[in-house]
Amino acid sequence: ISVIVPVYNTEKYLKKCLDSILGQTYRNIEIILMDDGSTDNSLQICKEYQSRDSRIRVYTQKNSGLPSVRAKGVFLSTSDLITFVDSDDWIESDMYENMVTLYEQTLADLISTGIFNDYENGTTKTNLDHYQEGLYDDLEKDIYPSMLRDNRFGEFGLFGNLCTKLFKKSILLDVYENINLKVFYGEDCLAFYSYCMKMKSIYVRKKAFYHYNVHSGSMCTNVDLRLPNNALLLYQELQKVFMQGKDCYPLLKQLKRYILDIECHNLRMIYGIGSETLEKWFFGYK
Repeated sequence: ISVIVPVYNTEKYLKKCLDSILGQTYRNIEIILMDDGSTDNSLQICKEYQSRDSRIRVYTQKNSGLPSVRAKGVFLSTSDLITFVDSDDWIESDMYENMVTLYEQTLADLISTGIFNDYENGTTKTNLDHYQEGLYDDLEKDIYPSMLRDNRFGEFGLFGNLCTKLFKKSILLDVYENINLKVFYGEDCLAFYSYCMKMKSIYVRKKAFYHYNVHSGSMCTNVDLRLPNNALLLYQELQKVFMQGKDCYPLLKQLKRYILDIECHNLRMIYGIGSETLEKWFFGYK
């Protein structure tokens, strides 16, 4: 497995992240650390770990954003299977052993597992895909109708986190050769659902191994005035991907609902407008 780790100013969390990868019970991995122009001690930590373990390769570049770093990591990888870890997160020690075992048993194009959202107040929320555990090879019937939106639960049917998945490099390369790197929020979903439209089979594992560290410095908590334009671009790119499917209507319907969630997030982040404040908000124009 090639484990791609984008790194940018995460010295506070990086050692725990790398220790969790090096501590995997499955040992046959290469670890690609992609430093995106960090200004703290992150690059030095990466080099220190590289000197300790021959499985680690470190690359650095001028800051260009997460999508570019992930894409470059995919192109630099040498394994047939690829996964990702964000440098402020960590993983359970048996994550990759579980994934590889399932892959060897099924040869599925994608292995999908769950995620723990760990919050600063000490609480944890577990997200699991809303499908029964098992192998699916009729995606048009079983996966696509609720992939972006399962109305029974009011959220994704298949969560778009790249870091909880095991990908085939041959398919992922095709995705990143055509992806729009200007999308910076939701870029993981753009890459993931583009991959889903190219794959033929998926194994859903109803267990979480990945710990997503939700903290004040993470991307989903930052104000960025580019978010509305980003949402439009994300919509246009996913629309193009879904239009290539046999029956695109269910996916396009789910896509509109997904973008609505993105826009609600943008309103909260930029203007402080949420459902609880909408009636009280004064719009100073006719």
